[in-house]
Amino acid sequence: MTRASGTIIDWTAIATRAAEEAMHAGLVSSTHVGRLAEHFRALELDHVSAHVVDVVLAFAATSGDRQAQAELHHRVVTAARTTLPAAGYPDHVVEDVTGELIVTLLQQANRRSPLLTYRGQASLIGWLRTLAARTAQRLVKVCRREAPSSDGDAPLVEHLAATDLTRDLYRAELRTVVRRAFATAIEQLSYFERELIGDFLVRGQSLDDIAKAHAVHRATAARWMARARAALDRELRRELHRKLVASDSEVASILDSVRSSIEVSVERLLGK
Repeated sequence: MTRASGTIIDWTAIATRAAEEAMHAGLVSSTHVGRLAEHFRALELDHVSAHVVDVVLAFAATSGDRQAQAELHHRVVTAARTTLPAAGYPDHVVEDVTGELIVTLLQQANRRSPLLTYRGQASLIGWLRTLAARTAQRLVKVCRREAPSSDGDAPLVEHLAATDLTRDLYRAELRTVVRRAFATAIEQLSYFERELIGDFLVRGQSLDDIAKAHAVHRATAARWMARARAALDRELRRELHRKLVASDSEVASILDSVRSSIEVSVERLLGK
């Protein structure tokens, strides 16, 4: 319990009720009440927010709850698409902001998500709209790039989208240590990255299919896929370095040596 302004606040009771409400609304599948209560306390709220269920959603999404992550993904897309076009931003900026926010908010490895700063003073969708507007301003200022339909970076995008370790691993007979490292690496990816890789490997979708599903340009889908593949490759190599205390060349040699047949269930690793 926390005492604020002469009133004792039972954060555990508040967290319990809020978690139950969020689950009843279908926003989260489960959440750890003790950690949620501690999160509420750490936010230093002096009253129960009108948007406390949104705070639960944000917390659960950063904690790895797949249902919460899917809902957060949907709200990010909605926030970007209902805010940025009205402010005069072109479609390619909307697409890039959407991808940037999804990765930033739902990235699990080596980063504290900005979602953990959300205090429920405004609705989560309102908070996301503000974040989308600020992200768009930053991207336009920094990048000043042309629309993704231009041909300038098309060869590089196509190369990155078609070249990575993932497809080889899908067909590989992984040794125990590599299989475990692969599973750990996948868990380090953001929800969005796992979904992209799942679309490609498990569900057999092409870049055109993915672009159509997300209503974005193919070049944008290619950049998203290249980023997800690079993240998986990076996390896998990092995990192998940690487990084997091996050099870059040794890790590369190990990966080359196990590329022959399949022994890993990608569907299981991706939670499908």
